Amino acid sequence: MLRTILWDVGGPLVDEEPMYVIWEAAIFDVYRSQTGKDLSPARFAAAKEWALQSYAPYSFQAIIFDLMDRDIVRADEATKLFYTIVPSHGEHLNPGLIETLEYLAARVPMAIVANQLKGLPERLRSLGIEKYFKHIISAGEFGLYKPDLRIFQHALEQLNLQPHEALMVGDRPDNDVVPAKLLGIKTLLLRTGWYEQQKIRMPSEQADYVVNSVPEMYAKLRELFP
Repeated sequence: MLRTILWDVGGPLVDEEPMYVIWEAAIFDVYRSQTGKDLSPARFAAAKEWALQSYAPYSFQAIIFDLMDRDIVRADEATKLFYTIVPSHGEHLNPGLIETLEYLAARVPMAIVANQLKGLPERLRSLGIEKYFKHIISAGEFGLYKPDLRIFQHALEQLNLQPHEALMVGDRPDNDVVPAKLLGIKTLLLRTGWYEQQKIRMPSEQADYVVNSVPEMYAKLRELFP
């Protein structure tokens, strides 16, 4: 019996796609600044494909690393420049999220397990959804990032629940589905946006439930938690 929901932030809770458009444009600027040349769309697409299919925890950092010919020093300089010219966050809540969170929070305790930088509780508070989660565990505060199993184990310990009692909701096979399934956590994969093209590598990495839109995700959650 499912008794809790563990949430990723980007994708299931907030729409980060407008922010990703800004970040992509910033990479072109960084490349020009660091190399003195224009970045071709084809070269960017190849770096993005490599970052996604290699399951890099932070895809934009991996893209920059590849574009800098995987030179650690050059990539570090380019990454620092990237973060100075992009807004740290520009997300907004998915439509209908508040109603769904109110429905679910009345039935089970929920927690966040996310690869977010420091300050996630404050961001969620400003978005008006912090109150729906018993625990907020992010890489910036916890010091470990998904797919490390320990961040999931910590969430379960905080909730005092066992893996088979939990459902992980995320948009990445690598960070959300694979580690959760290794622990025995049920998984729901939202296949939209930036990570939609990520491929599973073997049948055991297939999510227990797969949805292709945010409304479909809401419907499946209401079905699983009546």
